[in-house]
Amino acid sequence: MTPFFTLPVVLALAFTPVQPDTVRYSYTLQDPIKVDIKSPVVIIDGEIQPEGFEWNRDIAPKTISRMNIFMDSLTCATYGGKRATEEGLVYIITRKNADKFEMPKAPKDARPAKGTKFEALYDYRKKDPWSVECNGPLEELPSFENGKPDAFFRWLNRTVMMGGKDYMGDNITRDDCGPTEVSFVVTAEGQVKDVKVLHKRTERFNTAVSALVADSPAWKPARKNGRAVPVVVIYPVQCFILIQ
Repeated sequence: MTPFFTLPVVLALAFTPVQPDTVRYSYTLQDPIKVDIKSPVVIIDGEIQPEGFEWNRDIAPKTISRMNIFMDSLTCATYGGKRATEEGLVYIITRKNADKFEMPKAPKDARPAKGTKFEALYDYRKKDPWSVECNGPLEELPSFENGKPDAFFRWLNRTVMMGGKDYMGDNITRDDCGPTEVSFVVTAEGQVKDVKVLHKRTERFNTAVSALVADSPAWKPARKNGRAVPVVVIYPVQCFILIQ
């Protein structure tokens, strides 16, 4: 004889929501490879700045049109000499001279000089940038734009610098900025939902990071067992992105 409680139990199981798998981008705050760029050679609109110039303090972020950090030996030596190969090169183009200067391009497969602090970082980045924490392997990881590992980072940077939306406002302090991680769900339809700041700082910073990530265009969703599935993505956001 069938017990009277069988149907409610079956219904409860059928309507239990499936928890999204978690995909962690591996360039996180816990990574063993860390590189401090404390005293790089700084070039602004083609001119090398005096040694001691602090690139993240001594130039107004809103005046910047484009900025890039170089660590490979050829680009660093060409534009900044020996010290740049050892300490890195920060190349900045301001808004007022945006049409007069072009950003240098590092050669394909360029590498740092041997023995420098950047060498281990380049070797580390050759690894698969995703690690997956889920019940069973995903057949396809979520991907953004062209699918390259740094595509979402570049979108974040490009959106703040050239998107016309001011996420942080004026009078930014050091307390407003810092490296953090955000979690968000990439749904089975590729939409970004449920953005959460995992390493909180000031309320303004937390709100700005959440708003920036929430503005993301659609991703290509993850796939598992032949179908698109939602996943939680945990992604690092570096402090300088928001103050450009």
